[in-house]
Amino acid sequence: MRGRRTTEWHIYSLESLQRFLKYAEAPKFNFKGCTVYLDADIVLPKSGLFFTTIKRAALFRGTFEGNGHKIYNVTDQFFGNPYGEIRNVQFVDIDITPTSTPCGCIVYSESNIHNCYFQGKIRANSGYYRKGAVTGTRTNITDCLFDMEILADNSQCAIIDGFQTMTTASINRCIAKGSILSTASDVGGICGYCSGSVRNCVSLCTSLSGNTPVGRITASYSGTLSNNFAIDTMLINGQTVHSNDVTSSNGADLSAAQSKTQSFYEDLGYDFVNVWKMSNSAGKHGGTPILQFMDDEL
Repeated sequence: MRGRRTTEWHIYSLESLQRFLKYAEAPKFNFKGCTVYLDADIVLPKSGLFFTTIKRAALFRGTFEGNGHKIYNVTDQFFGNPYGEIRNVQFVDIDITPTSTPCGCIVYSESNIHNCYFQGKIRANSGYYRKGAVTGTRTNITDCLFDMEILADNSQCAIIDGFQTMTTASINRCIAKGSILSTASDVGGICGYCSGSVRNCVSLCTSLSGNTPVGRITASYSGTLSNNFAIDTMLINGQTVHSNDVTSSNGADLSAAQSKTQSFYEDLGYDFVNVWKMSNSAGKHGGTPILQFMDDEL
């Protein structure tokens, strides 16, 4: 990270990330007007003392530009209450055991989050709820891919967002993969509780389980659901469910063949020139869309 009062900050090593996170915790320094560039992949230590979070409310107000690079081994919320923009970053091998509510890699976001990849797990820990990779959002999540395994023992849990906290929140053109095993209620493939909107999203989860309500798209909602689809082999509490309603909490059925067809996603508005690409059918993602800066080995 270079230049304390410039409009650009650069993260190029573990040490420079530590300095960035230390400044981000400073009460009078919020990065407003700054773009923070991630110039290399960063592997966080899995144990030991380390500044791993930006938790101070409304502190980070800049732009976090990931340049397609990866941050490995996030074990707590990386951004708490961020404003501004978070884009083009991959959070890989997330492994979070909740210590607060809500619980996720990014929580209570006021930032626009787009072109990001989230992969990993969130574990159960009694008393904490509202789990998801990006949870408690108040603004926009757009063109992101999620592949999460979540264990939950409290309510409001989803692969993407366990609980949209404001009607201004939206999830658009996002794909969710993975599974949820919960002993509580309000489990959704995209969103646990939708108070804003979920549009043009595709849920490719293998299984979701929990106490009712459980939905392939969202468990419950007071907001708007539009043009959403879910793989027809997904198990809900051990059983497949079927729907043709793109505005329902289960979305409309999607076949395995459709899930690997580019034109299907293009009809939903996915951009395969600048944002998305189809993965190799022999790779981890099995022929479904991934972000352009990703490889199939992730």
